[in-house]
Amino acid sequence: MLTAEQQETILELKPVAYALAKKRRNPWVELADLVGTAYLALVEAVADYPASDACKRGVPLKAYAVVNIKSQLSEMIRKQFPIKISKNTFRNMWAVQDYKDTEAAAKELGLTVSQIISLRRLANGLKQTLSLDAPIKDTEGMIPFGESLPGSQDVEAEVLDRLEREQTTKTISEAIMKLGRGKRNCLSLRLGVFCEDDFRLEEVFDVGGYRLGVSKALKKVRAYAGMDDKGGNFDYSRRGDGKGFAQQERKQRAADFWDRLEAGEEVIP
Repeated sequence: MLTAEQQETILELKPVAYALAKKRRNPWVELADLVGTAYLALVEAVADYPASDACKRGVPLKAYAVVNIKSQLSEMIRKQFPIKISKNTFRNMWAVQDYKDTEAAAKELGLTVSQIISLRRLANGLKQTLSLDAPIKDTEGMIPFGESLPGSQDVEAEVLDRLEREQTTKTISEAIMKLGRGKRNCLSLRLGVFCEDDFRLEEVFDVGGYRLGVSKALKKVRAYAGMDDKGGNFDYSRRGDGKGFAQQERKQRAADFWDRLEAGEEVIP
């Protein structure tokens, strides 16, 4: 049975419990359920405080109650959360939102600054991802916004395909950089991989007097990149070009390249 003093304390801290519940409003738990959980946690904290270690250590009742309310709200949301996250990580992820200063959050929560930064990134990423499931107004009522987007498997396949293309481009670029400057610039033009900051047109046109054995250079690049020389679309020019190509064709390729570059088109595959 609560004493009259404890009941007064509960009434005094009731707005605090409501504010904490409202601050943790989310699409997965009704606000009424959050408020009910916060009030119950407040009553439990006030009732348990006299016999708690916090009371013996001199921790104020209000601070003890706030910690208890936050903990129970966090656990309630975690159980309804669509993505499974460990209890400690989830609690800390919510806790860091109460601090604007990263160092202060690290000191208060007993974590490192890098851990606080990671928790903030996790919270922001989940917020952006899960907000797709938040309902929006439509002519026929409330619908999940995420239903209008591609399925998760389609998105995953697209992301993996893009990452694979980016990795291939990076591998090819690194392999080209192992060639001599002249061959490097000419292959940069031929493959559409821009490797030089001072990419001069004279070098592309072969004004310097060098001639490029394209097939040999491509074989070297494939070897550097760890690619099989027999397959793939690494060299998408026609077969049988031999060593080098006609000067007019070189000039045309260079002109097309610079036209695309000046037009703001993407020259990297």
